[in-house]
Amino acid sequence: MAGFLLTPPLLRRNPSIFNLFYPKNGVINVEVLSNFGLIYYAFLNGLEMNLDTILKAKKESISIAVAGIIFPFITGSGLYALYRKFYITGNIFRLEEISTHAYLMWSLILTVTGFPNLVEILSELKLHYTGLGKVALTAAMISDTYNWILFTLLIPFSSLDISNAIYSVISTILFIVVCIFLVRPIITKFVEQKTEKNELDEYVLLFVVMGLLLCSHVSDILGTHAIVGAFVYGLILPHGKFADFVMSVSDDFGGGFLASVYFSGNGMRFMIESLFTHTNWVVSLLVVFLSCVTKILATLFATSLFGRPAKDGFAIGLLLNTKGALALVLLSIAWDKVVLFYS
Repeated sequence: MAGFLLTPPLLRRNPSIFNLFYPKNGVINVEVLSNFGLIYYAFLNGLEMNLDTILKAKKESISIAVAGIIFPFITGSGLYALYRKFYITGNIFRLEEISTHAYLMWSLILTVTGFPNLVEILSELKLHYTGLGKVALTAAMISDTYNWILFTLLIPFSSLDISNAIYSVISTILFIVVCIFLVRPIITKFVEQKTEKNELDEYVLLFVVMGLLLCSHVSDILGTHAIVGAFVYGLILPHGKFADFVMSVSDDFGGGFLASVYFSGNGMRFMIESLFTHTNWVVSLLVVFLSCVTKILATLFATSLFGRPAKDGFAIGLLLNTKGALALVLLSIAWDKVVLFYS
């Protein structure tokens, strides 16, 4: 909302106010903080997930997650074609050129489930430890992980030629495998020793941040994105007391301040006049509605295979439609790489 207030129709009409928050000689500093905030947000996202739960998930949760990705991903291409057709008609804004990358990225963003946001919703509704809540939570965790995998596969092809993109994807997959099966046991053993001796202090947090920057740097060099390494690093860290300690110590600064700088930049990209000048704005609402319905129908199909009542399947489908910051992150990256844009 703070970023949105600084858009041209509002406070940005007054250059002095905008320059107060974003002075020209401080843009680079703000950009550095913004990118570090994005990296740390991806790290916290991975840290909230339990890798053991993902690897040992039941068939029902896996089926719900897979159906909730495949069905919206397929229909996403049709919705993209429909939206382009009606958006361009009588509209003053120019969209990106039609490409496979645009179709895939659009579809991927439609399938995203905001796992951290879903955790908060289930906690507020006192459904966190119910049977329905556990299924929805596990399915969302698996779905979020699959979305990260798809993102890792798609991003290199949006900015690199095919041969380099293939190299980038293969090397990134090897990096993830090494992190999960070689690095994770070493870190787990070290952390367990520190936890048993109650030696969790600021020095441990220092090593956590150093590992975060290292993994982010490696994935960035490999041609994917720094947030991939950050997410994987958070995912391989031990769950439980250690994860709670890291989040309690750093969440206010990392998530509350650094990430906010990044998301304020997202707010500044929201051009509200593009909604009011769009003659076919009803199609925008229709696309949102159909994307939600598709995920609900996919969840109903998956839950019916395991004999779960339709009302439970409908409720899980609604929960899996939860969108969060990850969708904004993917949209922003697609914008930066000129996969999706308007002007």
